[in-house]
Amino acid sequence: MTMMRMKTTTTTTMAGKEVKTHQPSSSNNTDAKAVLKAAMGSASEKVRSAIQGKLKRSTFVHLSGKEPNSLDKYYFNLDTGRAMIGHRNLSVNQKYLAFPWKTIGGSAIAILPHSDTKSHPMGKQLKVSCVRGHKEQATCFSLSRLEQTVDYLATGAMDGLVMVWKLDHEKMPTSDFTKPEVSLETSGKVLGVSFHPFVPHVLLSYSMGMGACDMRVWNLGEGGGETTDEREPEVLIDVHGE
Repeated sequence: MTMMRMKTTTTTTMAGKEVKTHQPSSSNNTDAKAVLKAAMGSASEKVRSAIQGKLKRSTFVHLSGKEPNSLDKYYFNLDTGRAMIGHRNLSVNQKYLAFPWKTIGGSAIAILPHSDTKSHPMGKQLKVSCVRGHKEQATCFSLSRLEQTVDYLATGAMDGLVMVWKLDHEKMPTSDFTKPEVSLETSGKVLGVSFHPFVPHVLLSYSMGMGACDMRVWNLGEGGGETTDEREPEVLIDVHGE
């Protein structure tokens, strides 16, 4: 048990009466603050340990980024286009970054390799390869996130199609991609696409049409869009809702 010493103060009123008040002494205040600080420090250490334990058990990789200290590691003059649904305007994997590119009519998704920053110095017009295939406005896109020999980009649009594109590094940045590896039909306007973070060749799409939503999980087969034995991509899960 902690004993608290009190400081007694005597005050004389205008009527000549003495009034005594009792307050904790300054030393007690200092002791209380020290005890509170120690308790808070102990609590924060427990919270920190708990968070670290969760991170170690997590299947995701937690990284803290470091800003480059050289201008030749930056991209400049990025002329971004119309924002995607939900403002998901950037997709990144180990090799590429993708974002909407400004264009007149239709839609385009720009693809930039991480390793090409030195070939695009500040003050010069940036050359990019773009994915161009949808007849209507693109609404979403996603890069494959697993380390594979071939990388893919999935795009969705208001035309109700999900397209999967094979990214050829040799074409960049001189040529655009205009022919998808595979085109998937959905039930309405595509609102979201995403590759599975751990399982290769699995893609999720979300669309809405005729007042109902439709979520599908696609098996694209070996090699992303190029299915083996000339088999068409199959729907693994199809969920409908109003």
